[in-house]
Amino acid sequence: MGLIYRMHTEADKQALMALWESSSNWGEVGVDSWAYKNLYSSKADVPIIVAEDKKTGSLLGQFAFVPSRISVKGREVVALRPFAPILHH
Repeated sequence: MGLIYRMHTEADKQALMALWESSSNWGEVGVDSWAYKNLYSSKADVPIIVAEDKKTGSLLGQFAFVPSRISVKGREVVALRPFAPILHH
């Protein structure tokens, strides 16, 4: 099986919600709760990388990154904290 790794798009929303419901312990996920838990958990955009089956186009995984402020040698910088890795099972 070949995989394509790419940034998610708005068109992936339904497939991502289905992935969360089928392959995580978060329970039933609706548009409002999924957006709250994942896309809008901070004021900045949350980059989400998806793994797509090259032949079928179905989403088999996701890995989100939440922007966070950290201190590096006393200087505050914005970093990306890994969040919600989900693999289809």
